[in-house]
Amino acid sequence: GKDKTQVVYGQIKELRSVPRGFGSWGDMVLVLEDGSRLEIRSVPNFRDTEKYILQQISTKKSQNTLQDVKGFAS
Repeated sequence: GKDKTQVVYGQIKELRSVPRGFGSWGDMVLVLEDGSRLEIRSVPNFRDTEKYILQQISTKKSQNTLQDVKGFAS
């Protein structure tokens, strides 16, 4: 369909993916922090999209851990 859903990268807990069409396109499932799942099917440029999302997830998680640190480091 043409449904649109917006998800903040910081809400993504896990990315599961299945390549199709010899890896030129594929399906993804985004597992969110609250346990819900968002299925994305027939994603073009699958490998590039997967790589970009994984980079964004790791960037957001590292920023969150830096924000959790308060006070003096020992």
